[in-house]
Amino acid sequence: MNRKKAGAGVLVLLFSISVVAVVFLFNGGPINPNGSGENVIEPHEYNYLNWWDIAYEIDSSGEYLTPLGVLGQSYRNRGMGSTNYYGAANYMIGQFEELGLDVNYWGEHDSVVAYQEGYGSDNRAIVFIAHLDTLPVSNGVNDNAGGVAVVHQIAGTLSQYRLPVDIYYCLTNANMEYLDDQHKNKALWGAKEISARLVNEGVDVVAFFNLYHLLYYDYDQPQNQRIIVEHHSEDFHGYHNTSQLVDLFQQHIRKSGLNIVSSLMRISTDHDHIPFWQAGFPGISIYGGHVPDPDFPPSDVVTSPDYNHTQAQLVGKALSATAVYIALQGNGENTHNKLESAIAPGATKYLRTVLNVPQALVVNGTSSENSVIQVTVHNGSQPYFYQETLENKTEFQFTTDEIPIGPLTIAVRNRAENATFVGIYLEYLSDLDGDGILDKNEYTWPPPQPPLDWDGDGLPDSEEDDAGTDIFVWDTDQDGIKDGTEVQYGMNPLIDDAEDDLDGDTILNYRELELGSLPNDTDSDQDSLPDSWEYEYGTNLLINDRDEDPDNDTLTNYEEYQYGSHPFREDGDFDGINDPQEIDLGTDPLSDDSDQDGIKDRIEVIEGLNPLVPDNDVDLTLDGLDHNPRLNNILIITLLTLVPVAIGTVIFWRRLQ
Repeated sequence: MNRKKAGAGVLVLLFSISVVAVVFLFNGGPINPNGSGENVIEPHEYNYLNWWDIAYEIDSSGEYLTPLGVLGQSYRNRGMGSTNYYGAANYMIGQFEELGLDVNYWGEHDSVVAYQEGYGSDNRAIVFIAHLDTLPVSNGVNDNAGGVAVVHQIAGTLSQYRLPVDIYYCLTNANMEYLDDQHKNKALWGAKEISARLVNEGVDVVAFFNLYHLLYYDYDQPQNQRIIVEHHSEDFHGYHNTSQLVDLFQQHIRKSGLNIVSSLMRISTDHDHIPFWQAGFPGISIYGGHVPDPDFPPSDVVTSPDYNHTQAQLVGKALSATAVYIALQGNGENTHNKLESAIAPGATKYLRTVLNVPQALVVNGTSSENSVIQVTVHNGSQPYFYQETLENKTEFQFTTDEIPIGPLTIAVRNRAENATFVGIYLEYLSDLDGDGILDKNEYTWPPPQPPLDWDGDGLPDSEEDDAGTDIFVWDTDQDGIKDGTEVQYGMNPLIDDAEDDLDGDTILNYRELELGSLPNDTDSDQDSLPDSWEYEYGTNLLINDRDEDPDNDTLTNYEEYQYGSHPFREDGDFDGINDPQEIDLGTDPLSDDSDQDGIKDRIEVIEGLNPLVPDNDVDLTLDGLDHNPRLNNILIITLLTLVPVAIGTVIFWRRLQ
């Protein structure tokens, strides 16, 4: 007996294990406590960058390569006043207009100037310059289709921003004309006309950048002189109006990992920056530093192996970042700069900036657990302002001694054997023009109207954080609906709810948005006709059409809805009785057999039967199956049965008597 009980117990145990195993195998995984529609949301990589670093990362290579190819192939020999000049000028006008910029000819010599309006309330502006014309017989690729292409590349990047300062993109004419037969003094008429107009209009140019000869590259010449930056005398004009712009540009271009820029103080170069300097505007001139061999000049074509388009595009990236950095200084805030990055073992990441006010810095940081990082603060000279190795410091803070103006670099080296994620956060004073008034007090601007919305999702940047959405992603939960739309209608921008039905009207959220109806309102147009009914029968969900009568049957849409009839059919069920008659009769205007007895309503009316009673003669047989729906079969059978019985009974009774 005990053996039998033990065997039974083993069988029960094996059965239980099998049931548990089957349940486990068929279970798709643990239940998501946040709901089945929630996505794993990865932040856009731009969230880890400063706004000016984003300008460096934006891919505007097409904005460089396209005009370069067209100018270098279709519009060579762009001499002043030539057909090719105006062909090239009109082409570039079209290119700038495609970016949404306002473009016009400026001056008697028809330079091309594109304008990007800022939302600030002052007259500050940043200017980019490249000459469009060439010598009378010249392909004009290196001189200066490359410079024009870089200006357009910069416009392609900055036009994606809304900045508080104005931006001017200037393509000058008459740069290659001379005032003397010896070709010593360039006319520079285009640059003179543009700079004079800016002065006359009271434009406060806070920085200008002139670009030309950017393409030539020689492997054998010094690599740190591939790009030359020419600036005004620091002794006469001060650091802030001269070398500061060089340092900002150089710090941004070093994001590439290349050290290809050298600076040069010179005031004798006869080029388009000269009239701007003479107008009192701070700025720099940027050009290629490698010099071709005059005995073996490069072929001046776009595909020349001696031309390096990467270095030209790096100039465009760095200048875009420089412009955003300059434009965002002020408005009641110190400068906030950050480095947020994963760092591989043995690798180093850098936070690069420029100080224009001597100051001690308070540096805050974070790092992953079990990290070993070495943090160094320097400006390219010894000794370091700070250097320390931090082990397993998930949060840290340190203060430096006073640091002079100029370039500043914070280097973070990962000395652990595992990757780590590091954050370095820096806040510092800024005085761009060196007038002793901090930018936060000198430059202010009103909130932009409409509000800034980087990803164009209809949700202002200032509200994305509260909503938990990504400022750089128009559809954070990837359900095909813009974040702003989801917030507007009470949907969840963090969960894929496109195929949910928020208002319970049987129309899915995504379909409501396609139709233009409201996903959070069962009657979008407030006409007392539910969206679900209007959608089903094809009336307009977006306008009040309750009193319309599209089928001319004397019933309004609202009455058709109330009575359950069809708004676009005079006879909704095609039974030969129009809807108003059916309503008078009480029959179903959408069913040709209201009582479901097998006989159509119209036949019942003609035959005098009740279309609402499935068994007119109450003989327990549906009229459609009854050979004579007016005659009660049960009564006939009863009579046919009872009459003989009654007669027989009477006869039988008499015989008994």
